[in-house]
Amino acid sequence: GFVTAIAADAGSLESAGVQLDKFVQIPVRVAGSQDGAARWLMDLLETPKAPEHAALDATHSRLDEKLDGGETTLLATLAPLAGASPREIKRFANLYRLARVSSADRPVLALMLAIAVGGNSAERDGLRQALNASGPTLMARAGDERLAWALAAVESQRGAPVDMTAARTAHSLAETFSLRA
Repeated sequence: GFVTAIAADAGSLESAGVQLDKFVQIPVRVAGSQDGAARWLMDLLETPKAPEHAALDATHSRLDEKLDGGETTLLATLAPLAGASPREIKRFANLYRLARVSSADRPVLALMLAIAVGGNSAERDGLRQALNASGPTLMARAGDERLAWALAAVESQRGAPVDMTAARTAHSLAETFSLRA
């Protein structure tokens, strides 16, 4: 196996007619704004903290952690939202495996990744509006049927409504892995 890293301005390539989703399996958006660039630079310059444990075992990785039954069921439920092609579904699964090592709420992260990978522009806009709404929990707007059923599946998995803090944290992480602006 091998890995190829490509650094490109996605907007410029898309305006030239290049469809990145055919070439990029795991997109990572480094910085999309002045704030993003500044935050990225600060992360690069930050002095790393000393490890909390004495030795790391290089034969094991958090990326290798098996999905539990609830995760696989939820991912299968969200798959139609994540895309229609095998390539899009595989990208969704790969991005979830990569992103779930973060501290984000996993079911909420799965929802945000599904929308980032496969949601149409109306669904992504509807999600942004829901994230900007006031209130303690994430609510789908009237007319956002796919977002509503996906949110219901996530709430069923969690056993509780999705609070705005968890939603915003997961959305920010999911946007990092999105090919769409």
